[in-house]
Amino acid sequence: MHTPELYVAGLGAYLPARVSTADAVSRGWYSAEQADASGITSVCVADEHVAAEMAVLAAKEALGSSPPPVRAVLHAYLNSQGARYWSAAPYIALHTLGTGVPGYDMLLSCNGGLAAVELGARLLADGGGHVLATAADRFDTVGFDRWNCDSQTVFGDGAGAMLLSTHGGFARITAIATGIDNGLEAESRGDGFPPDAGPVDFTGMRERYLNHVMPVPEHLERIKDVITATLKQVLDEAGVTPDRITRAVPVVATQPVILGLFQRILGLDDALSTWDFGATTGHLGAADNLVGLHHLVTTGAVRPGDTVLLVGGGSGFTCTLAVVEVTEPVP
Repeated sequence: MHTPELYVAGLGAYLPARVSTADAVSRGWYSAEQADASGITSVCVADEHVAAEMAVLAAKEALGSSPPPVRAVLHAYLNSQGARYWSAAPYIALHTLGTGVPGYDMLLSCNGGLAAVELGARLLADGGGHVLATAADRFDTVGFDRWNCDSQTVFGDGAGAMLLSTHGGFARITAIATGIDNGLEAESRGDGFPPDAGPVDFTGMRERYLNHVMPVPEHLERIKDVITATLKQVLDEAGVTPDRITRAVPVVATQPVILGLFQRILGLDDALSTWDFGATTGHLGAADNLVGLHHLVTTGAVRPGDTVLLVGGGSGFTCTLAVVEVTEPVP
């Protein structure tokens, strides 16, 4: 989707205090072998705010002191937002914009944050204005072991927000695209439908899926096909070549996974990635891309003229990629 008049008018993030992997190893939460292999040095762990409250804090930063009229709040997440059988987006809309702005919850796994941005872009294509995209997660619910439930990442808590506008901003989203392969949806449920009770075990479900549903080579090749096709589409629509990419913001995973993504699939230098930052936060569920871009912008790691590639991805399989051009100094 070519988006010549779509801007980033604001960004926000909330990250609670970090717990080092060394501390987790000393407490017996995480093995030294896993810590060495993953490369992750710490994760953010909330002890005060539920996920929806963290989203409100990130959203307020993105909106600034004088929020413009906003047409909708799109909120993405994986885990509990603070209450059962409850929609978090209306709460976020209420506590940032008031009673009259619609809020929509979105579930698209770890790709949810960027998927919210794309849906916001499609909404703004008809009528313009502003849309607020948020994402937040907190991974301390019963049965969720943030350190050991997934061999490909460690989960952190936090929230991100992006204010989209057709009226201008400090960065322009020149294109955004989503690739899908619904044939890979079973990766996060295994070879059946696991019972609700019991601990979350993404590693075990993935192993059952790869042993009984789809062989590893086919699975990896199909993921590669989706990502490479989406990358080509979004770069073509943005009118940029890979050598123009200044930085890239992936979903946070272990270092071997990130290296594989950049070297074998994206064809980009992994030094461009924000993984060094993500290795200090852990995988923030649906919020990685929003928080990663916020980090680049607020630390001065990007400046006008730079081009950032946002690389989402989540079970389903879906991946959303966006090209962001920084056009002005951050206010």
